[in-house]
Amino acid sequence: MFNFLDQCNFNRYRSMVFLLARLIVAAIIFKAGYSKLPVSEVGGLVAKLPEWLRYMVVLFELIGPIFLLLGIRNERFNVLGSLMIAIVMLGATYMKVAVAGNAFLSSGAMYPFSLLIIALILLTDE
Repeated sequence: MFNFLDQCNFNRYRSMVFLLARLIVAAIIFKAGYSKLPVSEVGGLVAKLPEWLRYMVVLFELIGPIFLLLGIRNERFNVLGSLMIAIVMLGATYMKVAVAGNAFLSSGAMYPFSLLIIALILLTDE
């Protein structure tokens, strides 16, 4: 059995996996940003942020995924979109852990943390 695994080369699926990750992250983040419209009526942890920062979060959550998808053809858009998403997810992880008091390993904190890690992987893709 281990002999079979030694002979398998999954590198040929790398671009397909990155494309799938890009599409899924873009859909999740865009939906999150769209659900925060209008910004003046945002609830939850985002409501604890200053108003200018709420607008920035929603802007990053709406434009970041678009840049991430445009990054399929142009690397500059990929870097910008991934960075925007990573910044928002870093803040979301902080809000879940420090402000809401969820333990770091709770499901509430792991969701944005997982998206942060995926965004960083997409940011550093070769």
